[in-house]
Amino acid sequence: MNSSFDPGALLAHSYRLPGGELVCLRLARFRDLPAIADLYARSGLPCTELELARLARCDPRRRLVICATALVEAAETVVGVGAIDLGPIDLGAVDRGPLHRGQELALAPDALVVDELAGEGLDELIYRALVGRVSAIAQARAGGRLRAATASAPAAATRARAA
Repeated sequence: MNSSFDPGALLAHSYRLPGGELVCLRLARFRDLPAIADLYARSGLPCTELELARLARCDPRRRLVICATALVEAAETVVGVGAIDLGPIDLGAVDRGPLHRGQELALAPDALVVDELAGEGLDELIYRALVGRVSAIAQARAGGRLRAATASAPAAATRARAA
């Protein structure tokens, strides 16, 4: 699997897994709730109504939930789901350069379920999409703080000279 991941490509882009299977990654929607429940059932994992609701209904500024879908018998089927909380993000855990394995472990998803029949590498694809997106958000937040600090610095210097 490619170590770099385009975190901006989360809006219904397709990816080919190492075994040749084609999956689409997209943000989870409320209407995915029955399909996510079915995924948990197929995987043999217990999931409460509250946990399912938390996957299907979330504030995208605070939590990222990604679904992986594939065509199974001519119908779009949820074959994977992953979730990670977005804030507050420890900027010390996210480097401005490419992610390193140690940093990724500090940014672990709190949910990652894949259908075993979906194909090898799907869990890593979802994992990299989640961690890559968290990294991009952290860098954007840090850049916003940096821009705000540098924008206010000249004004403060002007006020100091005027006084």
